[in-house]
Amino acid sequence: PPQTLADYTSGDQLDLVLNFHLAKAFISAANRGQAAYAADAIKYSNKAMPNLQYASFITNHDQDRTLSQLYGEMEKAKIAAALLLTSPGVPFIYYGEEIGMVGKKPDENIRRPMQWSAEENAGFSGGKPWRQPDAGYIEVNVAAQADNPDSLLSLYRTLIRIRNEHPALRTGSIAFPATGKSSVFASLRVTDSETILVLIILSGE
Repeated sequence: PPQTLADYTSGDQLDLVLNFHLAKAFISAANRGQAAYAADAIKYSNKAMPNLQYASFITNHDQDRTLSQLYGEMEKAKIAAALLLTSPGVPFIYYGEEIGMVGKKPDENIRRPMQWSAEENAGFSGGKPWRQPDAGYIEVNVAAQADNPDSLLSLYRTLIRIRNEHPALRTGSIAFPATGKSSVFASLRVTDSETILVLIILSGE
């Protein structure tokens, strides 16, 4: 829990700690269409670690992949990405998450080769990889999404660019305006130089 993690970022110990509590909340918010999961986890994390020395993420190499946890629903993967990249913390993206790779344990199935293209071995290698790519690589790969403005990869690229361009999304304070809708995530990110209102609709409407 965040209050335990805080012990490791005090003083000169660790620069960052992985915030599993927040990661689980991003998945829950996207899956259930309820903004409170994410908002409450951010409040809890920031209270425990006001210096914001935590690494935010959705999933990592020890967990079922994001799209698998979201039951293959690409729109929910986009919601999770938007929550991650507009929230406090230092975001980490597990390879393949940005194109919607799937995989469930055992671990070998969540660490398959990166799906670069529809070519042999997903364009990962001309040699024999340690594990065969997921069968869906023909449709789900970087080359197929790179020029599609509606793809998950394009959304990740857009969100990363916006985050890089706006300090408020990286280091700004955060508040949560009331929306009157449980399915609308709203946050206000503020620095001395800019204020950004983030609105993410979680319901699919």
